[in-house]
Amino acid sequence: MSYDAVALLRIPEWEPPEEADVRELDDGVLLFLDLPFESEDDDLLDAVEQVIGDALYEQEDDRGVLFFPDAAEPADADEYEAVVAAVGDAGRWVSLDAPIEAVGPEALLGNADELMGHLFEAMGAGSADDIVRAMRDGDQDALKLAQIRMAGALERAVQAPPPEPADETDGKPKK
Repeated sequence: MSYDAVALLRIPEWEPPEEADVRELDDGVLLFLDLPFESEDDDLLDAVEQVIGDALYEQEDDRGVLFFPDAAEPADADEYEAVVAAVGDAGRWVSLDAPIEAVGPEALLGNADELMGHLFEAMGAGSADDIVRAMRDGDQDALKLAQIRMAGALERAVQAPPPEPADETDGKPKK
């Protein structure tokens, strides 16, 4: 026997569409789906998105969306966290974060400032904000310091001894 999935949502100032099969809570909503609870995570999220649209991504829970079988619906729970507690291990959290494979070039370009910041820090030049501030203000000392830091990081990387080859029998470095 297959049970249909129920999604627990907490989306501020969102009104469920009339055609949605919902039970409203004091601070959230249960959305009943015509999809088996055993469905793949992506299929469950797609089903919710078909009903509520982009409001799904306004979910106010870092854990994602809690899905559980309709047979586990806690009839006496009227608040979001009470449903979470009552459902317990019968439910499963599905993250709203896209898997890395799903991130296209446009998403990476949207985070160019963040990527550059990580790049500068990895090179040992300090933070990107420091570099930008030094360039904007024309602070030659700060730029020189960044250059010295990068040169030092490069020198340390070049001078680092190569890793010792592993022993073929136990995988540990040879002595």
